[in-house]
Amino acid sequence: MSDMSECLICYETEDRDFRKITSKCTHRAVICVECVNKHIKNQSNEKQILEIPCPTKGCLKIMERHDIKNIATKQIFEAYDELVYRIAIQRIPEFRWCKAPCGAGQIHIGKDEAPVVICEGCSAESCYNHEVVWHTGQTCKEYDESKKQSDFATADYILRETKECPGCFIPIEKDGGCDHITCTKCTYEFCWLCLCKHPSHKSTLMNLKQNDKCIAFSDWMSYIVAIAINIVIFTNYSSKLQLTLSIEVKLTSSPSSTIYNIFRITIVDYAES
Repeated sequence: MSDMSECLICYETEDRDFRKITSKCTHRAVICVECVNKHIKNQSNEKQILEIPCPTKGCLKIMERHDIKNIATKQIFEAYDELVYRIAIQRIPEFRWCKAPCGAGQIHIGKDEAPVVICEGCSAESCYNHEVVWHTGQTCKEYDESKKQSDFATADYILRETKECPGCFIPIEKDGGCDHITCTKCTYEFCWLCLCKHPSHKSTLMNLKQNDKCIAFSDWMSYIVAIAINIVIFTNYSSKLQLTLSIEVKLTSSPSSTIYNIFRITIVDYAES
């Protein structure tokens, strides 16, 4: 039904078609068919496709298959129907999709005795247990062992060749270029050498990862710096026991490392006078 009502999503009035969105809706049709179609298309993924809600604010009614067929375009409805079918058939434990790009799938019985699934559509072979192209020359047990070794090698490579982004902690591999890194996931900018935020990072006592190859490394790091920290702790007020802890920290720097040495810790016990 076409009228001059304003759609609450696109705010258009000219040539708008309004229909009841679900058979259970009790509100007036205030969203045009075109916007409802966009809503259905945007919801068409495996997590939401089975429970597409009415897009009208405050309405919690779920669109059933007949509701979608009644309001969606032919193309959108067919895409919806195909996805619902795929979700339903994938819930059958014995069902497997062909790993070749033929788009076929089938139910396979006898997985332990016959783990090789031969596609009835294209004759391609795949493994029932691992859901991959059939591992020719290897039994499933041998495939498990080789995959385990491969996983160990991958984990070792990640430890050796990557660093975690200080912003989101995903592993990052650097392949040449400068040491100014921008994470492609969270866009955090940092120095590859010392992992400090770029470009404001500087040589500081607390930056233990600083090294002489970093552009922010300063010559003053090579000097001896002494810091005296006095912590006075008062306890046992009845006996007026006073403990004074004096700590001196000596900082030295070499071309390869920064070394902190605590060279004196003294505790002075002042007895009650």
